[in-house]
Amino acid sequence: MKNISKILFLGLIAIAVTSCYNDDLWLDENAEETGRSTPVIASFTTADGDYSPGSEITLDLRYWSNDSIEQVDFFAQVDGHPELDDLRVFPYEEAYSALSRTDSLLIDYTVPNVPSGTEFEFQVVVRNVNGLTATLDEVRESPTGVVQGRDGGVINFEVE
Repeated sequence: MKNISKILFLGLIAIAVTSCYNDDLWLDENAEETGRSTPVIASFTTADGDYSPGSEITLDLRYWSNDSIEQVDFFAQVDGHPELDDLRVFPYEEAYSALSRTDSLLIDYTVPNVPSGTEFEFQVVVRNVNGLTATLDEVRESPTGVVQGRDGGVINFEVE
């Protein structure tokens, strides 16, 4: 009789505990939707092979966001030559590609007259109207002058 009482008591406790838990509504009751989306950098590349002083290269940024994009900030940093650092702000202009399903921004940059072996770093920051941004901190070295950081927010190369 004691065993039946214990089993009945434990069964009632299990029923009471499970009746208070409603799995279907847990997420709705414990999550707050902010409605804000972070932009995404799909790729930041260049296909140019000539990085000699005076050559013009084109950087291709592919990005997207579910929320409205405000602008793209472009930074060019020349190692050892802070006077040549470049900051440009590009207000958002729609340039949607159905093929890549991203917006694109082509950035032209002229390699300044600096000694051979000087390193460059290009970085982009995509800014949404909602205040959220996308950038990548990945930095790759390129001692041969061939761009290595092709799929991030940062591209490094050396003048040949």
